[in-house]
Amino acid sequence: MKCQTELGRAPAKVNLHLNVYGKRPDGYHELISVFQKISLADEILMKVYHDDSSITIPEAYVTGLENLVEKGHDSMTKAIGFWCRRFNIPIRVEIVINKRIPSGSGLGGASSDAAFVLLVLNQLFFKQVDQDYMSAVALEVGADVPFFLSGAHAAVVEGIGDVITPLAKPKNFFGYVLLPKKSVATSSAYSRLDEIGLCTRVLDGAELANMYSSPIGTWRFANDFARVTLPPEVRVPDNAFYSLTGSGSAGIMLNSVFPPFAADFDGQVFPVLLL
Repeated sequence: MKCQTELGRAPAKVNLHLNVYGKRPDGYHELISVFQKISLADEILMKVYHDDSSITIPEAYVTGLENLVEKGHDSMTKAIGFWCRRFNIPIRVEIVINKRIPSGSGLGGASSDAAFVLLVLNQLFFKQVDQDYMSAVALEVGADVPFFLSGAHAAVVEGIGDVITPLAKPKNFFGYVLLPKKSVATSSAYSRLDEIGLCTRVLDGAELANMYSSPIGTWRFANDFARVTLPPEVRVPDNAFYSLTGSGSAGIMLNSVFPPFAADFDGQVFPVLLL
């Protein structure tokens, strides 16, 4: 039996902008967003066993999520099942994860973990994947996963998450992820947004790319989920950018230097860099 081992980091993302403007007949929402990778990351050790006739069905064993998700229902196990079905290659995978990205925060931790697994498998068995594969990943594994697969530091993300337009790597920005004590389930946030009505599409990809390349003090990005989930209440320094990220509950504060921060915030604070 052949065993290959990979150790790496699965970075979080923040949404600098997020506009949900439509809902397809299959229930998936259409959006346009600016995704940005940050330095906060999960650490993953992955062992892949293959070339063994005794492995006839996909097997996945994940350690490190015992208190977070029901066994066998995590995003990495889901990604392995998707990959094995698509390429008909039976493998056994053992994963140990040091979970640093908080769940229910809007930081894409589960999607990044799934993308790490898919990247490792793709690199072990294939050289490249096509757009159809990326679309299938978005539908079957998770809408944020294609962004993490793309290799982009930042991107305008459209559709159901499968259309990725990379943006130039930003200047050195510093900041904080602010996580209140109460988490927000993504499905619940989308349901509340559906109830009050979706917004129209207000900015296109070119406008978002132009804003991203402008000085941070001029950013006018917005997040539709702020209509149903308020970002953590903090004092925002001059020339700093502050917004809810994803569907919540976390907020992201950025500046060209680490902005001064009020220490009385009732929650977790993670200093971060943009990748």
